[in-house]
Amino acid sequence: MFNGSEHRRGFWRRFGIVVLLLTCIAAPASYASTKTYFLGEKVSAQISECHWNSGGRKSRGSTVCTGTWVLKNGAKGSGVLRGIEQRYPAQVTVRATAKHAIADNGPWAPATFTVGVLAIIATVWLAVRWLRRRLTRDEVDLPVR
Repeated sequence: MFNGSEHRRGFWRRFGIVVLLLTCIAAPASYASTKTYFLGEKVSAQISECHWNSGGRKSRGSTVCTGTWVLKNGAKGSGVLRGIEQRYPAQVTVRATAKHAIADNGPWAPATFTVGVLAIIATVWLAVRWLRRRLTRDEVDLPVR
Protein backbone atom coordinates (compact mmCIF):
# COMPACT_ATOMS: atom_id res chain seq x y z
CA MET A 1 0.00 0.00 0.00
CA PHE A 2 1.20 3.49 -0.79
CA ASN A 3 2.12 5.50 2.29
CA GLY A 4 1.90 9.31 1.91
CA SER A 5 4.35 10.08 4.71
CA GLU A 6 7.04 7.92 3.08
CA HIS A 7 6.46 9.77 -0.20
CA ARG A 8 6.84 13.16 1.52
CA ARG A 9 9.93 11.96 3.39
CA GLY A 10 11.48 10.82 0.10
CA PHE A 11 10.69 14.16 -1.52
CA TRP A 12 12.28 16.15 1.31
CA ARG A 13 15.29 13.83 1.35
CA ARG A 14 15.87 14.37 -2.39
CA PHE A 15 15.22 18.12 -2.01
CA GLY A 16 17.76 18.30 0.83
CA ILE A 17 20.38 16.47 -1.22
CA VAL A 18 19.89 18.85 -4.16
CA VAL A 19 20.18 21.90 -1.86
CA LEU A 20 23.30 20.44 -0.24
CA LEU A 21 24.93 19.76 -3.60
CA LEU A 22 24.09 23.26 -4.86
CA THR A 23 25.51 24.75 -1.66
CA CYS A 24 28.80 22.96 -2.38
CA ILE A 25 29.25 25.40 -5.28
CA ALA A 26 29.68 28.24 -2.77
CA ALA A 27 33.22 27.17 -1.83
CA PRO A 28 34.88 27.31 -5.25
CA ALA A 29 32.74 30.28 -6.30
CA SER A 30 33.89 32.42 -3.37
CA TYR A 31 37.50 31.20 -3.07
CA ALA A 32 39.11 34.12 -4.93
CA SER A 33 37.14 36.71 -2.95
CA THR A 34 37.97 34.96 0.33
CA LYS A 35 41.66 34.87 -0.56
CA THR A 36 41.60 38.58 -1.41
CA TYR A 37 39.70 39.32 1.82
CA PHE A 38 42.38 37.67 3.98
CA LEU A 39 45.51 38.51 1.99
CA GLY A 40 44.50 41.92 0.68
CA GLU A 41 45.04 45.32 2.22
CA LYS A 42 42.28 47.76 3.08
CA VAL A 43 42.85 50.58 0.59
CA SER A 44 40.95 53.24 -1.29
CA ALA A 45 40.13 52.61 -4.95
CA GLN A 46 39.23 55.06 -7.68
CA ILE A 47 36.35 53.87 -9.89
CA SER A 48 37.28 54.31 -13.55
CA GLU A 49 34.16 53.05 -15.28
CA CYS A 50 30.98 51.07 -14.69
CA HIS A 51 29.05 49.30 -17.41
CA TRP A 52 26.12 46.91 -17.66
CA ASN A 53 27.03 43.29 -18.30
CA SER A 54 23.98 41.53 -19.73
CA GLY A 55 25.23 38.10 -18.66
CA GLY A 56 23.70 36.19 -21.57
CA ARG A 57 20.17 35.08 -22.41
CA LYS A 58 19.18 33.52 -19.10
CA SER A 59 20.96 35.90 -16.72
CA ARG A 60 19.49 39.17 -15.60
CA GLY A 61 22.95 40.77 -15.74
CA SER A 62 24.77 43.10 -13.39
CA THR A 63 26.84 46.26 -13.25
CA VAL A 64 30.60 45.74 -13.50
CA CYS A 65 32.95 48.47 -12.28
CA THR A 66 36.67 48.75 -12.92
CA GLY A 67 39.14 50.93 -11.12
CA THR A 68 42.63 51.53 -9.83
CA TRP A 69 44.17 51.37 -6.38
CA VAL A 70 47.53 51.84 -4.70
CA LEU A 71 48.75 49.40 -2.05
CA LYS A 72 50.60 50.54 1.05
CA ASN A 73 53.95 49.45 -0.43
CA GLY A 74 53.33 51.72 -3.43
CA ALA A 75 52.39 48.97 -5.89
CA LYS A 76 49.60 50.00 -8.23
CA GLY A 77 46.75 47.71 -9.12
CA SER A 78 43.88 47.91 -11.54
CA GLY A 79 41.00 45.73 -12.65
CA VAL A 80 37.46 44.72 -11.78
CA LEU A 81 36.19 45.93 -8.42
CA ARG A 82 34.09 42.93 -7.33
CA GLY A 83 31.11 43.87 -5.20
CA ILE A 84 31.00 47.48 -6.40
CA GLU A 85 27.92 48.15 -8.51
CA GLN A 86 27.69 51.93 -8.64
CA ARG A 87 29.83 54.69 -10.02
CA TYR A 88 29.32 57.13 -7.15
CA PRO A 89 31.02 57.73 -4.85
CA ALA A 90 34.01 57.66 -7.16
CA GLN A 91 36.32 56.72 -4.27
CA VAL A 92 35.50 53.42 -2.46
CA THR A 93 37.15 51.31 0.22
CA VAL A 94 38.21 47.86 -0.98
CA ARG A 95 40.37 44.97 0.10
CA ALA A 96 42.96 44.53 -2.60
CA THR A 97 46.04 42.66 -3.73
CA ALA A 98 48.13 43.69 -6.74
CA LYS A 99 45.71 41.93 -9.13
CA HIS A 100 42.31 41.70 -7.39
CA ALA A 101 39.99 43.94 -5.38
CA ILE A 102 36.70 43.30 -3.61
CA ALA A 103 34.31 45.63 -1.83
CA ASP A 104 35.09 45.93 1.86
CA ASN A 105 31.60 45.22 3.13
CA GLY A 106 32.16 42.71 5.88
CA PRO A 107 33.16 39.07 6.00
CA TRP A 108 30.58 37.83 3.46
CA ALA A 109 33.14 36.14 1.23
CA PRO A 110 34.73 34.08 4.05
CA ALA A 111 31.28 33.22 5.43
CA THR A 112 30.11 32.00 2.01
CA PHE A 113 33.31 29.99 1.57
CA THR A 114 32.88 28.42 5.02
CA VAL A 115 29.29 27.41 4.27
CA GLY A 116 30.47 25.83 1.00
CA VAL A 117 33.24 23.88 2.73
CA LEU A 118 30.82 22.64 5.39
CA ALA A 119 28.42 21.54 2.65
CA ILE A 120 31.24 19.61 0.93
CA ILE A 121 32.14 17.90 4.23
CA ALA A 122 28.48 17.01 4.85
CA THR A 123 28.12 15.67 1.30
CA VAL A 124 31.18 13.43 1.65
CA TRP A 125 30.00 12.23 5.07
CA LEU A 126 26.54 11.39 3.73
CA ALA A 127 28.01 9.62 0.68
CA VAL A 128 30.30 7.47 2.86
CA ARG A 129 27.43 6.69 5.20
CA TRP A 130 25.17 5.74 2.27
CA LEU A 131 27.88 3.53 0.70
CA ARG A 132 28.58 1.74 3.99
CA ARG A 133 24.89 1.08 4.54
CA ARG A 134 24.52 -0.13 0.96
CA LEU A 135 27.52 -2.46 1.22
CA THR A 136 26.39 -4.00 4.51
CA ARG A 137 22.87 -4.47 3.11
CA ASP A 138 24.31 -6.23 0.04
CA GLU A 139 26.43 -8.51 2.22
CA VAL A 140 23.40 -9.53 4.29
CA ASP A 141 21.33 -10.27 1.16
CA LEU A 142 23.97 -12.56 -0.39
CA PRO A 143 23.29 -16.26 -0.07
CA VAL A 144 25.67 -18.17 2.19
CA ARG A 145 27.76 -20.79 0.35
